[in-house]
Amino acid sequence: MDPISNPYTPGAGVRPYELVGRGEFIDGFDVALQRSGLRLAARSKILYGLRGVGKTVLLQEFVEHARRRKWLVIEMEARTGQSLMSVLVGQIFQELRDAGRTWSGETLTWVRRVFKAFSLTADPSTGTYSFEVDLEPASGHADSGDPDRDLPEMLGELVSLAGHHGVGLLLAIDELQEVDGPTLSSLNTTIHRMGQGPEPSPFLFVGAGLPSLRRILSEATSYTERLFEYWQIGPLSDDAIRAALKGPTTAHGVRWDPEALDAGVEFCRGYPYFAQVLGQRAWDVAEGTPIARDAVAEAIRYAGRDIDAGLYAARWQRATRGEQRFMQAMADSGGGPVLMSELVTALGRDRPAQLSPTRNQLISKGLVYAPDRGEVDFTVPGMAEFVKRQEVL
Repeated sequence: MDPISNPYTPGAGVRPYELVGRGEFIDGFDVALQRSGLRLAARSKILYGLRGVGKTVLLQEFVEHARRRKWLVIEMEARTGQSLMSVLVGQIFQELRDAGRTWSGETLTWVRRVFKAFSLTADPSTGTYSFEVDLEPASGHADSGDPDRDLPEMLGELVSLAGHHGVGLLLAIDELQEVDGPTLSSLNTTIHRMGQGPEPSPFLFVGAGLPSLRRILSEATSYTERLFEYWQIGPLSDDAIRAALKGPTTAHGVRWDPEALDAGVEFCRGYPYFAQVLGQRAWDVAEGTPIARDAVAEAIRYAGRDIDAGLYAARWQRATRGEQRFMQAMADSGGGPVLMSELVTALGRDRPAQLSPTRNQLISKGLVYAPDRGEVDFTVPGMAEFVKRQEVL
């Protein structure tokens, strides 16, 4: 069929034709959004799961729902070795600059002055941000240089600005596990303070990250189990994968043969990204409607190669030989979660401490994570099967 009109969208964080199997999370967020807008208690959300399950797409869906309600939205992605505060400063500036297109008055001017003071201490390396007119920094507000004090004050002013205009503030951070411990602690403190007071603030936080995020947050601040509502984003059901495969073709009048669809569901194993890769290939090789079993068999071969090359191979090649041997030992031990004590034996070492440098490097490269103390697992579904097919010299 015509590849130009192919309706599938494989890619990192790319919204599919239809966001299937996540209705309960979207509905739950909308309830929290509306309650918060009415100044009723609503807990912030943490999305956690392996790569490829659709966390980023879901996070972006939440952002869009907030924007439709005209909320202020600060959205960012954390990265290893990057200062979250510097990114935060830039995102707040953009939101305050854009707010000037629809809002004006003393409240907006005041918050911009607070922001200027905040930016000078939070990220002095970037210099001062300028709006249409030069503003004096607000002395004594969000300018102490202490993130535990300044961040709550800055976000508090943003919430006041939003509330003044009948909306709220959403702070959304993807790859939250990459945030350093002190900054994460300041962030938790800020979110905690935003929920205190005689009346709940129109504020929500949504963070997304790997399954280790729960533990990382609790280690940063002890009360996070009560602070957040944790939503595990796992593989989709077979019915949801069927809908993900069938939905994009419906508008084009193209059906799937039932046996072909069953084969596609089996290949995808519940992972939304696999469904998009397979769907794209099936569309391209099919001669017309219905998409036949033979076409899907051919598409599965192509899709398998695509996933190997695009999802696994690049990660594998980033690893050193020693790190590759570590991952092969993981794969041979069942894939994960794997006890470090098992890997000590498999790799002929005496104690786990001897493997800690390799483990830490693999974590920093995003190839493995620690689901619990003394354990490791792959961050990408199906990585163990790929690793078993590789040869390390």
